[in-house]
Amino acid sequence: MTISTKILLAGAGYMAKEYAKVMQSMNVPFVVIGRSKNSASDFKKDTGINCQSGGIKKWLKTNRSPKWAVVAVTGDQLGIVTRELIYAGCKNILVEKPGGLDGNDMQITVDAEMHIHAHSIMTEQEILKDATQRAEQNGDGNVLVDLHYQGN
Repeated sequence: MTISTKILLAGAGYMAKEYAKVMQSMNVPFVVIGRSKNSASDFKKDTGINCQSGGIKKWLKTNRSPKWAVVAVTGDQLGIVTRELIYAGCKNILVEKPGGLDGNDMQITVDAEMHIHAHSIMTEQEILKDATQRAEQNGDGNVLVDLHYQGN
């Protein structure tokens, strides 16, 4: 699979570094956006990959919305950053678990997604929950997870 468009990686912490390693090993082009200069500097030091500071809102003011994004920010920022991307027009977003600060935060994001007609946002936790529910319904205990999920 060849990806010609850059994926936006929002975040500069531990999980963002892990996503960056995976994308780099797969030769997937991406850009990293962190909030603070310190986190961007630490990201660069730890990974050797450039990270722009200033946060997603600032980045979106001078750049077109990405087609693809991975949101790996702190829990209190998950919903906020995801909604910024949705409102900017990004329709393919992988959100790190749990997907928001709380149920209300996640519901606001789902409502935004439906209004903008973005592709469904599935976190690892939601994929596993869905797979477990399907296994329970089948009654056989076997779980098959389709990681090529597409929303409405």
